[in-house]
Amino acid sequence: MSVYYMNEAAFELPDVKVVDSTMTLLEFPSPSGRKIQVNVQRFPLEPGKSLREIVTAQVGQATRSLRAYSVLFERDREIAGVPAIETAARWRSGDDMIYTRQAHLAFDGTWLVFAGNAPFEERETCDGYLDGVLGTLRIRD
Repeated sequence: MSVYYMNEAAFELPDVKVVDSTMTLLEFPSPSGRKIQVNVQRFPLEPGKSLREIVTAQVGQATRSLRAYSVLFERDREIAGVPAIETAARWRSGDDMIYTRQAHLAFDGTWLVFAGNAPFEERETCDGYLDGVLGTLRIRD
């Protein structure tokens, strides 16, 4: 048995291979009162695939599935001492343009995605919230 910890509780897991695919979704107000979301998702790393290959595949999927998807930038950086790839894009949802910025980290067999999503006009506020998260991120052992 192993123990799974979350902020509010802890519980035991059976002795089988468990894949943690939890998602954390936080909502913040923008100065204009619109909703900005910051979410964190975790996935198991695909064996034999680099983080670059995974991010390239994800961007390709978004390009095919999201209307008017356009990459604004892609850059390498370090976050909390871990190599990371950061992307930003815009895409259309109905009549609105959406801004998405993501930071991808891979360590310990896990692919973590930190994403900020907002109406395109609120991208600076979205970046501020996501920069706050990424700038204070601490990786636990």
